Amino acid sequence: MARQRRNNSTSNNADRILSKLRSYFRDIVSNLYCQCYCSLLRCYYSSIAQTIFTNQLKRNLAIEVPNLPATVISALEQSLATLEELDSSVREPVLRAYLHSIAQLFLFGVVASVFIGLCAMYVD
Repeated sequence: MARQRRNNSTSNNADRILSKLRSYFRDIVSNLYCQCYCSLLRCYYSSIAQTIFTNQLKRNLAIEVPNLPATVISALEQSLATLEELDSSVREPVLRAYLHSIAQLFLFGVVASVFIGLCAMYVD
């Protein structure tokens, strides 16, 4: 009788341990999935943001400074430091185009954040 109780308690302990291990494993897999998924989303949104900024900058530069050479536009897409090398008469419209492009990019960030927040509400 005592031996049977020990076997039952041993099997109950083993079941509890297995249950905890399954729970831990499920949590680890879930966390890894979320980390990989979030990394992919970061890459995806970063790529989209860069594309939006580049396209908007080109469009805004064409509106603000229509006679700006293509080499200067591509240099401005890469670095704002190019702004210091420009003529002072062109610098202000280029800066306005830059700021307008950043504002448009900010709108994308707000919309993306709201979308992600709404999606997160449905995750269990």
